[in-house]
Amino acid sequence: MLIVQNNNQPAVTIIDPRGLRVTAAAHLMSGFTVYTGEREIGNIRVEEGIAQGIGVTYLSSLRIVNVADNQILWEDSFRDVIYNCERVRRMVGAKLKEVFIATLKRQNMQIPVEQIDERVNESLNKAYYEQTDKTVLKILTEWGIEIKPA
Repeated sequence: MLIVQNNNQPAVTIIDPRGLRVTAAAHLMSGFTVYTGEREIGNIRVEEGIAQGIGVTYLSSLRIVNVADNQILWEDSFRDVIYNCERVRRMVGAKLKEVFIATLKRQNMQIPVEQIDERVNESLNKAYYEQTDKTVLKILTEWGIEIKPA
């Protein structure tokens, strides 16, 4: 991944291989490069802070934000948590479900939890794996493998 910046122009946004739209990057004296990136999930934005070194990538922060008003629904910072896309997807899913269910309880409302689970999982799978899936399908097509819908 590369962020290109000219003193006269804003940084170019690059999407990294994990499907994360990088919004800022900096190289630290420690040798790590830190990235701030985001994923849009409907009207929710997930912001991830990542520190990447040689052979290891750490998750440093996660924030879930309502896009309409920039209200932070949940945020946390981490230390010594190895970055893994699936782990982050599960963390975000669990927190989204927790926030939704807690809000419904506070408002004395209810909907079937299965509906929340289904919608959250569907949305997160798209946000976290869409880019990877496109890349894999392109490779298979380039190799001459015929792909058919299930």
